[in-house]
Amino acid sequence: MIKGRSDLAQDYFEQARDGFKQLGKENTKEAARCFSNLCFLYSSNKKLSQAEENGLLALQIRQAIFGNESEEVAASLNDLGLVYGQIDPEKGLDYYEKTLTIYEKLYVKDHPKIAVASTNIGLMFFELKLYGDAIINFENAQAIWKKRYPEGHSNEALSLLNLGRTYAKMKNTKAALEYYEKALSIYRKNYGSKHPDIAVVYNQTGYLKLDENKYEAALSDFQNALCANSPSFNELNIFKNPTTRNFYNGKVLIHSLRLKAQALESMHFGKTLKLQDLKFALATLQSCDSLIDNIRHNSTNENDKIELGSLANEVYEDGVRIAHSISELTPWPKPYRETAFYFAEKSKSAVLQESIADAQAKSFAGIPQELIDEEQNKKSAIAFLAQKLSEKPNSEEEKYLRTALFNTNLEYQQFIKKLENDYPSYYNLKFSSAAPSVADMQKAVQPTQAVISYFIAEKNKKLYQFVITSKKFRIIARTLPEDFDRSCKGFINSLLYSDFETYQNAQSLAKLLRPKVTRSVKNIVVIPSGRLGSLPIEAMPLKKITGNHFKSVSFFIDRWAISYEFAAGLMLQKSKEKINKKSSGIFLCAPVHFTENQLHLATHGIVDSSDPSQSEIFLNSSGSEDGNLFCREIYNMNMSADLVVLSACETGLGKFSKGEGVIGLSRALTYAGAKNIIVSFWKVSDESTAELMISFYKHLIENDNQSFSEAIRQAKIDIIKTEKYSSPYYWAPFVLIGK
Repeated sequence: MIKGRSDLAQDYFEQARDGFKQLGKENTKEAARCFSNLCFLYSSNKKLSQAEENGLLALQIRQAIFGNESEEVAASLNDLGLVYGQIDPEKGLDYYEKTLTIYEKLYVKDHPKIAVASTNIGLMFFELKLYGDAIINFENAQAIWKKRYPEGHSNEALSLLNLGRTYAKMKNTKAALEYYEKALSIYRKNYGSKHPDIAVVYNQTGYLKLDENKYEAALSDFQNALCANSPSFNELNIFKNPTTRNFYNGKVLIHSLRLKAQALESMHFGKTLKLQDLKFALATLQSCDSLIDNIRHNSTNENDKIELGSLANEVYEDGVRIAHSISELTPWPKPYRETAFYFAEKSKSAVLQESIADAQAKSFAGIPQELIDEEQNKKSAIAFLAQKLSEKPNSEEEKYLRTALFNTNLEYQQFIKKLENDYPSYYNLKFSSAAPSVADMQKAVQPTQAVISYFIAEKNKKLYQFVITSKKFRIIARTLPEDFDRSCKGFINSLLYSDFETYQNAQSLAKLLRPKVTRSVKNIVVIPSGRLGSLPIEAMPLKKITGNHFKSVSFFIDRWAISYEFAAGLMLQKSKEKINKKSSGIFLCAPVHFTENQLHLATHGIVDSSDPSQSEIFLNSSGSEDGNLFCREIYNMNMSADLVVLSACETGLGKFSKGEGVIGLSRALTYAGAKNIIVSFWKVSDESTAELMISFYKHLIENDNQSFSEAIRQAKIDIIKTEKYSSPYYWAPFVLIGK
């Protein structure tokens, strides 16, 4: 656990848990410690249900052994505070307050554990926006640290930093800056000029100054943050950036670079109007992009990568906005438009694309499992040493750690070199994670096809529509209306409840999202962004609605065959694969080994939006199989089917994650190798579903050259023509991910 291999630690603790049970010692203090560790590990990996279960079990055992007011029980309450604080700050606060109550009975009032508990309570109040209560707790923690360490302790600086953040939220800039300066003074006294905590303070002060349009002062602070977080970078020139391969804390460095880019952008529009400022802002974000790739490549935990994706998505949004701004200000817009597309695509399903590339690389190159394990161990060692360095050790420890990191990096590089020599295709495939270029996409697009990649920019309230055909590329930027979210929800509800009156309000949303393509385009691949990932766009009105029933509506699907993709990179990858539609048959049940070319699972399923790995498809049980196919099991399958149809209810839904999109069963199937997938956004009657699917397969069988998207389009048009099932409620939820 200390070395960063939480996956191995979890395995060991789970084995220990099973061992305690087999030995009949599951109610011992040692077992409680095991459950407590599992609670922490599950919580860190966002497996909150499992974390809660283990945390409560540890609490129960410790209460029985040590009593309700023991240090051990307080530790378990603190564990549960960590779990609940991530989903319900009020509940987290309750557990932290119980922890504090016990500590106050066990220790003197200025004990460090009371200071830690006060800090945790303050953070919950901060999340609840109860800033007055947060201040009281942060001040209490600060007073304890100051009394214990009059010369100034780093934990006191942390309390001062939290106070500064709270006053900043209260719009008291003067007080916030005063607390930040005090924190900075203590950090410098303890650490010197180089430490990531110092960079954090500079980021905060710079942000406040930028908010007051003090551009130069803000840029100076962000530059100081870069220097503090980079061992060998001391350049105060704001048009210089450090290398992205030598730093103390990567995530803090991402924040510093992003804030600097925003300050340069603001200075351009608010003061200088110099294109140089915007161009260097873009260059700074490109450095940030490289840093994100480096951090992602050195991470062994998918949850960590997904969490990083949320931060990275903010960087990519800035990149889209600034690149598009430059394209409108320069006589040579083409490279900047393409850069805007690059950033938009980097924001989509990065972890999924990397995981697929990694799995395929192993498969294609035939890398033995022991070498894959060795690679992961080396990466974990590098991450561990880098983390220890970021904690600013004393000079002797720093010397040892830097030497160890250098040697480990060297070993890793030599290991990679050997892999490249022995398996030359492996790393080329594994790390080919760059977003596809516009030129690459145009080569893959058919003459009558268009790719529409949407990008929602929250900060400047814009919707960017990137339109790629075989010969043209353009960007359409539209202002998001204030009621955009409500319009999206209203559109979905109008379909779900066959509410024609509400559906008529979707005309403005349809105008905003309508693909800007010529009449020669017959097939559209939609790459959604954010909440658009759960919208069946083909059900939007194509023309002004004049009738009073769904049968009078002309839909998008009447003009275009529409399919979806997670990202342009995945579409490009699939375009290089040969699709074999001449299957030996269509499998309409649940085989043990998914080896058919076309699979249709006519069953039910459950989507767990809070924990997508718990989503499942219900199959028939047999022998040792329980019949429940969980999402996490699908990830470990090798599914080479050309088409998988899940007519189960809501199989197209999941948990939305910034930078990854919707994480659910469809994502798992894509990872497992399914080339094309049909899923459903909501449950529809078995009769109408059967009619739609029979029509779909009929069109496939009768026309060997017909694409899946055209076949499902024709099937939907067939059902629209019926009197009974013409409402979009019956046909709109079924969408094709693929082509």
